[in-house]
Amino acid sequence: MTGIDPLAARLAQLVKAQAGSTGAPAGAAGGASFEALLSRAVKDTVGASHEAEAVAQRGVMGEASVREVVEAVGQAELGLQTASAVRDRVIAAYQDIIRMPI
Repeated sequence: MTGIDPLAARLAQLVKAQAGSTGAPAGAAGGASFEALLSRAVKDTVGASHEAEAVAQRGVMGEASVREVVEAVGQAELGLQTASAVRDRVIAAYQDIIRMPI
């Protein structure tokens, strides 16, 4: 993969957005900030999915252009890929912790 990792770029966007909405630097609240970040990411992903469905329905009825449908579906796909990548990394981190000797 070339360039910036898409997952890292998306997470950086979410951290900046979270810091901007709270007025505090990212990570200042510790666990609460991480929880808020994940919550916002999930809500954004679900919202993008619902928006893609609505735009696709409008496209079928001839009220939206093909470009609008493709863009909406692309945004939903990006959100789903981000969520899957975060899930995979959390599972990998958990497995690494479990393997640590006591």
